[in-house]
Amino acid sequence: MNLTELAQIIRGGLIQRDRLIKTDIPVLPENALVPCRAVTYSELGRDFSVTLDMVSTADDIELKTLIAQSMTLWIQQADESYLPVNGYIHAARKLGSDGSISSYQLTYASWMHFLRFRSDMRYWQDKSADAIITDVFNMHPQARGQFQFALRKSLPQRSYCRQSETDWNFVHRLMEEEGLFGFWRQDKGGQVAYADRDR
Repeated sequence: MNLTELAQIIRGGLIQRDRLIKTDIPVLPENALVPCRAVTYSELGRDFSVTLDMVSTADDIELKTLIAQSMTLWIQQADESYLPVNGYIHAARKLGSDGSISSYQLTYASWMHFLRFRSDMRYWQDKSADAIITDVFNMHPQARGQFQFALRKSLPQRSYCRQSETDWNFVHRLMEEEGLFGFWRQDKGGQVAYADRDR
């Protein structure tokens, strides 16, 4: 325990040291929000979502400044190490106050959540689905370097491919047509890997 944490305890502040769940939110001071409950949802081949109920001694956190900011939930494992779950905040609300403690709720998801907010009318010729998906992902700064393809065999080139929908719908349509699925590697900074059905 360092002197800052000791001073917070003396002043009645909240700290995250040695908790089952803790968070890092780079745009906030350390221990500004302390998680007390986490609900996660994940599907193979789709995005994940995490909803956190959090408490704070501050009742004036500017919630709108948290939207689209990165954060990490750390979940303590059986060996007392922590598994990171990285993502971007997309919903924040204040639940209320009780004395000197305020309650908040944050919801975050992976960088793939941003794909829902961009639509395009675009065409590709003589490219494989993984090359097309890479083009779409690279249009989103949060996605760059955060995905990889682990394919057992090369995908065939498509003579013609058209997008006229959100990036989210387009990418998932291509993956379903090719039999690809994604899974998250949280221990690698929130990277998603795509594999084919024969892997």
